[in-house]
Amino acid sequence: MITVFFLIFSDLKDYQVDQVFLEKGESAKTADRTQLKAALAYVAAKGDIDVFLVHKLDRAARQSLDYHMIVATLMAAGCKLVSATEQFDNETPSGRFMGGILALQAQFDNEVRTERCKSGMIESVKRGCWMWTALDSKPVRRGTDMRPFIMIR
Repeated sequence: MITVFFLIFSDLKDYQVDQVFLEKGESAKTADRTQLKAALAYVAAKGDIDVFLVHKLDRAARQSLDYHMIVATLMAAGCKLVSATEQFDNETPSGRFMGGILALQAQFDNEVRTERCKSGMIESVKRGCWMWTALDSKPVRRGTDMRPFIMIR
C-alpha cells in the first residue's frame, strides 16, 4: 500500500523512481538498519540521486542525532531528504529548523512511549503478572500468599 502511495506521490512531483528500499520489521529507533544503510550507501555510490523520499520523517529516524546524520550523509552526496507527508525543505534555514523540530518531536514521542511501557510493565510485575515469555509451562506462584496463576505462551 505504501509503495503505491510513493509511486503516486513521485508522479505528482515529477520524480523518477530509481530504487525502492522497504524496511520490514526494523524499528526507526536506531539508524543501524539494514535497508537504511543500503539506501544511504546506494545514494553515495550512485552520486546522481536528487531526492531521498520517506513517508514521514519519523519513519527515517526517531533520534535527532540519527536524523542529522542521515541528512548530512545525503547532503554530502548531493541529495535531499523529502517527506511525503510533511512540508519542510532542508535547503533553507527555516526548513532545516523545521526538520530539526520534527526530529526532536519524533524522539520525544518515542521516549515518552518507552517510559509509559516500562512503567506499565513494572506495575504489572508488582501486581504479579509476568510480561515476558514463560520459562516453562508449569504453574508459577507469586507473593507471600502463594496464590497460583498460569502463564500461557
